[in-house]
Amino acid sequence: MSTRSSSGISPDLSQAETPDPAPQIPPVLRTEHGRRGAVTHAVRSSDVDQRTATAYERLLSQLFLTEDLPAFANNRLKRLVRMPKRCLIEPALLGRLTGVSAAGILSDADLLGRLLETFVISQLRPEVAISGDATLYHLREEGGRREVDLIVELDDGRVIGIEVKATSTPNTKAARHLIDLRDALWA
Repeated sequence: MSTRSSSGISPDLSQAETPDPAPQIPPVLRTEHGRRGAVTHAVRSSDVDQRTATAYERLLSQLFLTEDLPAFANNRLKRLVRMPKRCLIEPALLGRLTGVSAAGILSDADLLGRLLETFVISQLRPEVAISGDATLYHLREEGGRREVDLIVELDDGRVIGIEVKATSTPNTKAARHLIDLRDALWA
């Protein structure tokens, strides 16, 4: 992907402010999987302009490398972020896209957590698609006060919250947002 001209893949990329005949994914976009507002963050934290970041985001999506996980909405919950979370389709791409080795991923708790979350999403996505009666979401309150990594909403209204933690000793504190979700939905 990084050595092929973008002219046949995404006409928008060829009109970006900083076109490149052999486009490289900007480093800040490569590391933003599993986060909301990746394009906005890329524009604020690097020299990537808005049009270029948006074009690369579109290209990654068109090549089926990323997918947006929609935000969960429910009238019993307040101050929810409505922005989707961008996810890598295949967690094995993480090392290549970020330029980080397996040892580097294992030594970075944030990156390891995002890798595990990506893996769980990649395993659930086909199961949910086959079932035909469920949808995957993420949940986050404004300000990041509460966040649930994954929510599976079944067509009959049942909701399953999933937290992904990279720990060998999970505890009640790690499940506090799931408990809050349960209490808010079934109060």
